[in-house]
Amino acid sequence: MRISIWQQFASNHSNSFTVVGEFESVEDAQNAADKLRASLQPILDWYDTNPEIEFNADPIPPELAIGKSYGVEWELRHDWLPGRTVGEVVSVLDNRIIIISEETWSPHEPLDQILVKLGATVRLEGAFSDTLLLVDIVCECPNEATATNLRQTLLEFMAAENAFPYAQSPIPWIAYHSGQRATDAEELERLDKFFSAREQIKSSYNPVNNNLRSRIIKAVFGNNRADIQRRLKNLPALTPDDESRVRLARSKCVCRLSIENNQGTVIQASVMLNGTRLEITNIWFIVNLVTGLPAIIAWLKDNSCTGIRYTIRQEGEYE
Repeated sequence: MRISIWQQFASNHSNSFTVVGEFESVEDAQNAADKLRASLQPILDWYDTNPEIEFNADPIPPELAIGKSYGVEWELRHDWLPGRTVGEVVSVLDNRIIIISEETWSPHEPLDQILVKLGATVRLEGAFSDTLLLVDIVCECPNEATATNLRQTLLEFMAAENAFPYAQSPIPWIAYHSGQRATDAEELERLDKFFSAREQIKSSYNPVNNNLRSRIIKAVFGNNRADIQRRLKNLPALTPDDESRVRLARSKCVCRLSIENNQGTVIQASVMLNGTRLEITNIWFIVNLVTGLPAIIAWLKDNSCTGIRYTIRQEGEYE
């Protein structure tokens, strides 16, 4: 008998992290952000003057110096910083500083420790921290009819997401991806519906180099390429520019209302009504918390909701 062991490693970056530092006031958060941006600027300057440097895990001189200045140990190089500005690295949302790495081999340390030194209460998520950041939103709707309509819209979004976990669903607040309603909001919403419908149709057959996932999909759904092509032809086509625009808008405001944590537990969002009080819990923004949360808030405000409050919670513990 021959026993084979298959070990696979992802060829792309396998980690991203989001660090949120909450301060007592908006002013405190802004002052801390100014200090942190000034501290991190030498790292970006160093990469600008050393563009051909080979990557390795060792921290560069400015990282070591910054760690020393804050009394923390900077152990590994942060490979996601080159090519970015300090304004992109350090964002401020109300009384919170938010740092999102996107794809990286680097852990969140010591950025969380530096935020603590600056006076923040820190919450974070990332593959190396075994935690998630979830958002809860509470608001007052102008009347019960609006509250019911908003709840139904969110429930339909959740249902579509559960039905097509590997595809896309229309995002109710896509027109608010910049934090305010787009001037051509109706056109963007129309394009998003067409884009989502096409993605949902294609989701049942998505061959990629005949790999394991494709073989499983084919076994479940069958080789129905011809049927899919027929259904796609019945939908309006999107120009390359339209599709790029929709994808960019979606990247800024998409969220998940169902997420499985590292322990295998599925955390499901909930949408509850108490009279005109709307409560949305367990929203996960993946790597777009800075833009996704303001998009939902702007959408609620445009529906005449008031008293909007949100909390960012950490699910799980890290050492």
